[in-house]
Amino acid sequence: MSVIVAREWSHRSGRDSGAALREYHERSAADTSHEEIEGQRMDPRSGDSSNLAHPAELPEAGAGSDVSLLTVSHDPVINGGAVSHLQQELDDVLREVMRVQGAEAGAVHVINHLTGDLSLMTQHGVEQRVAAWTSAGEWRDIPHRALRQRERISVEHQTTGADSMSLPSGFSTIQSIPLLGSDREPSGVLTIAFRKSHTFSQQEVLLTDLYASKAASVIEREMLREHLRLSEHRLRALVRSSTSTVWRMSADGTELIEAGGGAIRQHEVSNGPSDTWLIDRVHPDDREQTLLAWRHSVATGSDYDHVHRSLAPDGEYRHVRALAVPLIDERGNVREWVGTATDLSEMQQAEAALRESEDRYHTLFNSIDEGFCVIEMLFDASGVPVDYRFIEANPAFEGQTGLYNAVGRTARELVPALESHWFETYGKVALTGEPSRFINGSEPMQRWFDVYAFRVGGDDSRIVAILFNDITERKRVEDESARLLDRERAAREAAVTTARMREEFLAVASHELKTPLTSMKVAAQLLARQLRSGETVSDRVETLATHLLGETNRLDALVADLLDASQVQQGRLKLRREPVDLAALAKAVLERWTDAPERTDRHRLELDVSEPVPGMIDPVRMDRVLTNLISNAIKYSPDGGTIRVSVSRGGDQAQLVVSDEGIGIPDDARSQLFAPFTRGGQESGRIAGIGLGLYISDQIVAQHGGTITVESASGEGSRFQVLVPLNPQADLDE
Repeated sequence: MSVIVAREWSHRSGRDSGAALREYHERSAADTSHEEIEGQRMDPRSGDSSNLAHPAELPEAGAGSDVSLLTVSHDPVINGGAVSHLQQELDDVLREVMRVQGAEAGAVHVINHLTGDLSLMTQHGVEQRVAAWTSAGEWRDIPHRALRQRERISVEHQTTGADSMSLPSGFSTIQSIPLLGSDREPSGVLTIAFRKSHTFSQQEVLLTDLYASKAASVIEREMLREHLRLSEHRLRALVRSSTSTVWRMSADGTELIEAGGGAIRQHEVSNGPSDTWLIDRVHPDDREQTLLAWRHSVATGSDYDHVHRSLAPDGEYRHVRALAVPLIDERGNVREWVGTATDLSEMQQAEAALRESEDRYHTLFNSIDEGFCVIEMLFDASGVPVDYRFIEANPAFEGQTGLYNAVGRTARELVPALESHWFETYGKVALTGEPSRFINGSEPMQRWFDVYAFRVGGDDSRIVAILFNDITERKRVEDESARLLDRERAAREAAVTTARMREEFLAVASHELKTPLTSMKVAAQLLARQLRSGETVSDRVETLATHLLGETNRLDALVADLLDASQVQQGRLKLRREPVDLAALAKAVLERWTDAPERTDRHRLELDVSEPVPGMIDPVRMDRVLTNLISNAIKYSPDGGTIRVSVSRGGDQAQLVVSDEGIGIPDDARSQLFAPFTRGGQESGRIAGIGLGLYISDQIVAQHGGTITVESASGEGSRFQVLVPLNPQADLDE
């Protein structure tokens, strides 16, 4: 068997039936006439064609046929009644080509454009099954091969050859011709089969092409019809489901041809075209403007867009928006107008409700005393809030913030140094949707705010609304009230402390005054008795006189402390500065304590001076300071130890240090050590003194422009340091 590809006579896309017929007649003139060929091929009584079946004797196509030439799915793109019509027309073409060509069998397959498979539409003359042959492999599938190569494929039976293949039993020649449409795309395959070996003449090739073109045209026409029917079906479904009325108008715009769909059923035309649509449907007050707008569109061929009131089924007029476009034919003339009419009632009601809502919002927005603004949060590439832009702000915003023309600008533009906590707080509201109520202040704005912030919109929204009040004045009043309360509380505590200290002072002062007075009284009585006895002055009299002098000095120091404390509290403590060598002054004070009654043999006094330290000092007051410090060092060293006094110069300052190895001062007592009537810890209750020495010393040093500090710990002694300027710029007679 050999495969013959008739390339020169293959059916070409775009060949119309007239051209094929003319070429057939031209070639018929040089060969056997069409009638002769037809008679030889189709006469069942011819010797060469005795086995051919007459068309009337061929089996009918469809389910009753024994077998298909090609086993494929029956699911063409054309369905329903269109399939039956297409099958009938293709069946007529197949019968005709089989009759003309004298073929014993034939089939027409159509491409299913959904699956790409070939679907059998009709077949004739197959009396035995050939499914095994047709499914042996795609390369043996003659219809598929013709379709793939888009050219005629003829297969003749031979016993040998490179392209040899077995044909279905009982057939010697099969030919498949692709059915090419006007777009040169295949739509199916026409196949005819002969039981005897058959060689196609040029006239037969042309004739087969003619019938193939006819079959292709039938398929293309039916597909177009089906697509048109589907498009119309979709359009009508769209019209029925649309909320707008769809209408058609005559080319001159005078007759309403058809209308349907939508909620405005009054436009439906059931009794043919209407030329009274303007009077029947349009509100009297809108007719003139509607007609002018319609005539303008008709005259210019431009799109029509007009809003008017139209009569509704309930007898009420409703606003509708009518839109129309002209349909232009190939000559550029308007064939008709197609348009829609949309009921605007619901939209107008919604717009009215929206306007009312917006009016209420803006009334509230503009009338509230609180500041209100809407912001858009701005984030960097890593999602960190870095700024925000003002979208809206009410009139109270400027008064509450002091920021003007804020809308459209960012917070950093308006307040470059604005604290980051504002961005962090509002950013969290935008990201989480959780509202936030807080009070916070802004140093650059010099204001405090009571704020409520909440997100506007869904999860993806970055819009935040802020309702706030400037509470700067309230905050100032609250802070001032808090300060007054603190001051009042401190005053009450001070009053209590003062009362307690006064009571303690009176008790201590009474004791301190009574002790030297009692001692002096006893000494005076003894001395008087000694003198009255007429006895000669003895050592005992000297002792009594010395004791009396010591107690007198002690009483004098106590009275001096009281007087100095009184002057300090009344602001009348005055200095009388004069050139003084502080080193010499310290030496003189320390020498007075060498034979003092308070000092015992266990107390060692040391002076550390390397050079004179001259300065403008009040010698009496500074003597008092050194005396108080040395006295305290001795009193607070009951077990003895070294009391060291050092004087040195550091720049333009003198440094005086008095240290001891006594009981020290507890941590909790050091902070109040220089307050009046304060003594150094619980151990001080057994030590003489009224708690004025350090207070007076601190005030004297301060008057000199210096400072006095202490370093001490319980059980580790104390170290007092005095720093005073040597040449102060203040008035020397101050």
